[in-house]
Amino acid sequence: CVLYDGYIRQLGSLIDPKNKRIWRYKRNVFRRECSWGDINEDDILPGFTLDIEMIENALSQTPTPTETFELEIKFS
Repeated sequence: CVLYDGYIRQLGSLIDPKNKRIWRYKRNVFRRECSWGDINEDDILPGFTLDIEMIENALSQTPTPTETFELEIKFS
């Protein structure tokens, strides 16, 4: 997930569900590894939370060629 404000990157997240690792990138801050859990970015996106359990559930499925999965991202 990379969000842009004009041409300046404000926020980025790299999610590795296989190894349960999350790296967060913010402008003027080096990469930082975070604990496995929901991603909350209220300082840049008020009300934004990415539910890690939904990612895990989607990845644990064995889809057939006709199945699709939707990932719900909530803004409160």
